Amino acid sequence: MQATVFIRNNEGITDLTNITIPLGTKNIIFRNNDIAFVPAEYFTGLPNVHKIDLHTNQIVDVQDNSFSQVPSLNSPVAGGPK
Repeated sequence: MQATVFIRNNEGITDLTNITIPLGTKNIIFRNNDIAFVPAEYFTGLPNVHKIDLHTNQIVDVQDNSFSQVPSLNSPVAGGPK
């Protein structure tokens, strides 16, 4: 069965590039980590994602096209300082 929610909260994550999100995921939640950077096209290949939650991270850089390949994204990408 495909995942519908991918949750990685409170894990001290700093780098998204080493994390693989399962195909079929609808909601991605990375709350309360130390993510500072969202790479270009990181979410490519995840056509079912509706929500990406990046609240309480240290985001200072979101590269162009980070979210452009997520056609079903209908929830704002949330983020903010810790």
